[in-house]
Amino acid sequence: MLVALALVLAGCPSPSTTEDSGPPPPPPPDANDVHGDFVDRYLVNDGGLVLVPQQLEGRTITAFVELPNKTFDNYPGVGFNNGTFYVPGVPEGARFTLQLGSIRINTDSRVVHLGSNSLGRPDTFQADRNEGLEVYAGNLAPWGEDDEVQVHSWNAGIGYYSTATQTPPFALNAPDAGATSLDASVLDLEGESVPEAARGDDLTLLQLSGTRSDGGLLVKVATRALSKPTTLVIGAPTPYAGDFVTLPLEDAGFTIRAGAFKQYSDEVGPGATPFLTRLLVDAHPGAFGRTTHTGGTPDLAVVELPPDAGDTTLSLQFGNPFSASWTPFVSAGALYDVQYTVPLADGGTSFARSELGFVSVALLKDAAQAAPIAPLVSPPREVKLEGQDAKLPQTGVPLMPEVSWTAPSVGTVRRVEIEAVRLEATMVGLTRRVAVGTVRVLGKVTRVRLPQGFLNPQQTYYLRVTALSLPDTYDPTWPLLDVGPPAGAASFSTAAFTTAAQ
Repeated sequence: MLVALALVLAGCPSPSTTEDSGPPPPPPPDANDVHGDFVDRYLVNDGGLVLVPQQLEGRTITAFVELPNKTFDNYPGVGFNNGTFYVPGVPEGARFTLQLGSIRINTDSRVVHLGSNSLGRPDTFQADRNEGLEVYAGNLAPWGEDDEVQVHSWNAGIGYYSTATQTPPFALNAPDAGATSLDASVLDLEGESVPEAARGDDLTLLQLSGTRSDGGLLVKVATRALSKPTTLVIGAPTPYAGDFVTLPLEDAGFTIRAGAFKQYSDEVGPGATPFLTRLLVDAHPGAFGRTTHTGGTPDLAVVELPPDAGDTTLSLQFGNPFSASWTPFVSAGALYDVQYTVPLADGGTSFARSELGFVSVALLKDAAQAAPIAPLVSPPREVKLEGQDAKLPQTGVPLMPEVSWTAPSVGTVRRVEIEAVRLEATMVGLTRRVAVGTVRVLGKVTRVRLPQGFLNPQQTYYLRVTALSLPDTYDPTWPLLDVGPPAGAASFSTAAFTTAAQ
C-alpha cells in the first residue's frame, strides 16, 4: 500500500517503541561497493522486535546505471542467507536504481537497508472465508446507520479492519437500527491474521457511532470498546462474547482548510475532481521513529466533509481504549477521482474506471490542534514522459522512458514514488487495473529513467507520481522506513499511454 494512501484512508503507519535498528551489514569485499541488508522487522506487543533476514542466496539483485544513450549498464549483485548483499563495480558517485524482487530504489547511497516493519509476530497465518468472529455482546451504543465496528490486534498484526470497508458490513446478523447488542453478528476476517490467545495476542473491538448533519457533515467517534483475547477456530466463525465498555470521552478541536486540499485538480491529473475530504484521529502503538510500521491503525474519530466545505472548525468528543503509550495522531486530506479508459478492438473504448489521486497530511494530535491543518506538500508539477506533457495521451512510448518533473509549489520533497498501473479491457468492456510496481526516487532529483523490465511492449499504462514530505529524521539509507508525522503526500497521475513494440 502507498504511504500516501495510508495517510488519508487508514492512518499513518504505526511503530513500536523499540529503536534497535538491527545488525549492520558486514563490509563487502570492496568497501566502496554498494552494499546493505534485507531484514524484515516485526513489532510485537511486548515492545520488542523480531528480526527475520531474507534469504538472498541465488536471488537476482541488480543495480541499473543510466548511460547517455538512454540505456543502462547492469551490475549484478551477490546475496547471502543472512540477509546481506553487495553489488560490485557500481561507479563511485553514480546514481543507480537498485532492484531486488519487486523493490526498486533510485539512489546514490552506497549503503541501502531494505526490509519492512510489520505489526505483530512473524508467524501468523491468514483466516479463510467464513473464519472470523460470531459476536454476542451487550452495552452497544444504540446502533445507527452510519455506525461501524473496527477490529484491532497488535500482536496478531490486524492493524485495521472495519465493517465500513466490507460488503456487506456484517456477514450475518447485522444489528438493527437502535440495537444495543450484537447477537451472533458475524465479522468475516478472511485475509486477516488469526489471533491466538495462547501466543499473547490482544484483540479489541471498537464501536464508532456516527451522526450526519443536514449539511452533509459525517462524524464518527469511538464510544464503546470490547477487549478480550481469543483464538480463532478453523472452518467456522468463533463465538466471541462479552460486554462493550462505555469509553470516557475526551475533547479535541481542529480546523481543517478543506479548500487548500481541494485546490489542486489541475495538478493531480487530467480531469481530476475532488470527491472526498476527510479528517481522521487515530491511535497507534508506541512513539514514531525508526520502527514505524506499514500497517493501518484504528480510528478514534472519522470526519467526512461535504463537497462544498471550505475552512471547517470541528469540536469532537471521542473515546480511546488503548494504552497511554500509544500516540494519537491526525491525518487529513482530499481524495480525487481520475478516470481512465482503454481502446477496444472494435474502435470504441472501455467503460471508464476511477483511480485515486490525493493530497494528504499527517500530524501529531497536539500539532493538529495548534494550527489550521493544511497541505505540507503539493503535487509534482510539469510532469513529462520522455520529454512530452504527461497530461496528454501518448503512443509509442519507449520501454525505458524518462520521467521528469518540477518540484511542487508547496513543501520540500524527500522521496518521489512512481507507481506504474497497467490498464486492460475485459471481455465485457470494463477497464481493469493491474499494479505493476513502484520506483522510489530518493533525494532532490527531478528526473529518473525507468529501468528495463519495468514496462512491457504494446501495453497501456498510467503512472502515479507522488511527492512525499518527510521529517528530518527520515534516513535515505533506510528508504522503506518512514518515521511518521509531520508528513505529507501529494500525487499526480499521468494520462494513459501505450508503449512501443519491442
